[in-house]
Amino acid sequence: MKDMSKNKLLKEAKELLVQISGDEKEQELAHQRLMYIMDQQAIEAAGFDKGKKSGLEEGEKIRNRKRNKFRKSKDCKIFIR
Repeated sequence: MKDMSKNKLLKEAKELLVQISGDEKEQELAHQRLMYIMDQQAIEAAGFDKGKKSGLEEGEKIRNRKRNKFRKSKDCKIFIR
């Protein structure tokens, strides 16, 4: 759903650029708005990917700590025998 709103913003910016194509100053402002929207989308995507990677790494650390704790516990010795 988020992608749809992003695409809608880009489409609106492009339409606005076409509408004001006669005025160079307005054209430049529309172009800058379009670049800003695209930059924001790229930043959000990069942040999501970085957060996802960080979360997976943290989850793996927690799993390893729990596994090591279980291996040291008395309950683990029951399963090994």
